[in-house]
Amino acid sequence: MDPRETKPTVGRLLSEPIKANSTGPVQPGEVKLPDLARAIRAVPVAPEVLPKLQSKLRNLDTDSADLAELIRLDAGLASSMLKTSNSAYYARAAEVTSVDEAVSLIGYQETMRLVARCSFSTVMQSSLDHYGLAGDHLWRSAVLTAFAMEELCAIVGADGSVGYIAGLLHGVGMVAINDYLNRRKHPVAPPAVRSHADFVVWEAATIGYHHGQVGAAMMRGWQLPALVASTVERQFEEHVGQDEPVVHCLLPLAIAAAQRVIRTSEGEVVDEVSFDPLRMQRAGLEGEHIAEAVASIAAHWEKAKGALA
Repeated sequence: MDPRETKPTVGRLLSEPIKANSTGPVQPGEVKLPDLARAIRAVPVAPEVLPKLQSKLRNLDTDSADLAELIRLDAGLASSMLKTSNSAYYARAAEVTSVDEAVSLIGYQETMRLVARCSFSTVMQSSLDHYGLAGDHLWRSAVLTAFAMEELCAIVGADGSVGYIAGLLHGVGMVAINDYLNRRKHPVAPPAVRSHADFVVWEAATIGYHHGQVGAAMMRGWQLPALVASTVERQFEEHVGQDEPVVHCLLPLAIAAAQRVIRTSEGEVVDEVSFDPLRMQRAGLEGEHIAEAVASIAAHWEKAKGALA
């Protein structure tokens, strides 16, 4: 038997979905975190591929063929990779026709980013009815936050690949919470104001956990790096200790930077988008660093729109 026949494919569930047969309001203490972590709709193979890719990307001696072999685990993922590598953003003189060629031309780090974006785009572009959010809102915020995390990590000397994945998946717990509530088939009024702070209050009152906790539980089940999971889990904590990894400080700053870019692009006044001064101080960031990051991710977003279409 060809060993590739036993490899996972797009849409495979990482675990059996929970049976949420209850139809009444969620009772205090009723929902368990592992249940929420299993509630998400079918996801691509990327949660299994990403940790292996990260390991290989840290090894400068890794052959590009080894990376391509991981990407070829899934036909849908490979086709997305080829489509993106042939987009106008990369302006290749000749058409890219193989995953091996795409990896060689694009490079290791960009391959990692492309795989992550392509893999989770289907999951994170669906509407979140219980949050009152359109399908593209979470995905646009996710990609811009990933860009911001990468920029801020470069400034403070943190691991950019960890930052990118944490930024990309910082809101994935919202998808699981929304799917769990859908399975209960019980109407839940969405939060009146659609900001992360309001979502956290609403989630705690409705489910008993916020989406950072749910997302971290999902990532641990996917065996993503522990630092990615802890960064997502702690994004709403008020204080970050001096002995903690600096990347823990960056995610709320990256989210704020992404929101500033989104609101500016929509013609809104962005004065109300603030950056936590304590986190900035802990990370050693100044106002000009934030301004540089905002300008950079806005430019990157404009260039990447075609590749992300």
